[in-house]
Amino acid sequence: MNKNIFKSLGAITAGFLIIVVLSFSVDKLLEAIKFLPENPVLYTTNIFLLSVAYRSIISIIGGFVVGKLAPNKKMKHVLFLGIIGTIIGITGIITGWNMPEYPHWYAITLATITFPCIWFGGIFAFNSND
Repeated sequence: MNKNIFKSLGAITAGFLIIVVLSFSVDKLLEAIKFLPENPVLYTTNIFLLSVAYRSIISIIGGFVVGKLAPNKKMKHVLFLGIIGTIIGITGIITGWNMPEYPHWYAITLATITFPCIWFGGIFAFNSND
């Protein structure tokens, strides 16, 4: 089997794991320092906006990592991660629609910004000098 397949899967997996692990870690860190309430029912609009902001930055980082690690056709790898992220975001809209502690706009915003943020990170990786 071609080694580039494993490098491709590794690049996409690394970007995905960075997004998941960093998002979870920032959530837990903000809860630990009591900046975020542990109960999402107590979240305010400002907290949701903060979450959208740092998740956007984290998605950009994930796209950057994929763009740097992909063995070839780097933007194709970045776009693939963007599609995966968008599908997960849409799944979040569907599964969270009846959860009153999360406003609909929050899930819709996350699903909408995921692809452009990952794409931007890939563009940044593509244009940065090593």
